[in-house]
Amino acid sequence: MTMVVLSVGLLSLAPLMLAVVRGNRFAQDMTLATSLAEDRLEEILHDPNFSRIIKINFPDEAQGQIRQGDPNYTKFARSVTIVDSTDALGRCAMKNVTVRVSWTGLANKTLSVTLYGRVARF
Repeated sequence: MTMVVLSVGLLSLAPLMLAVVRGNRFAQDMTLATSLAEDRLEEILHDPNFSRIIKINFPDEAQGQIRQGDPNYTKFARSVTIVDSTDALGRCAMKNVTVRVSWTGLANKTLSVTLYGRVARF
């Protein structure tokens, strides 16, 4: 009788354990994606040459291209958008930067992390 109760109790925990594993996987992916977005945003915002902050210098990276194809990041893709803002004289005075990292999660659902930043000419 004790074995039956123990077996039923352990089997009832199986769905909970599966949910915990899925939650941990999602959290790990979200952390990696945020880190990848943060790294690229910091690289752009801290470029010492304001005029060098253009799209061609920070190209999009498809899945498998981030960090020279590092196997830890093969499921992630990273894109960058840079939009110039002009001052009253028509000169580029500020750049609005958007970095988006996306990946395919469980059930083939596309997930993403988006970070924003601005850099101004002084």
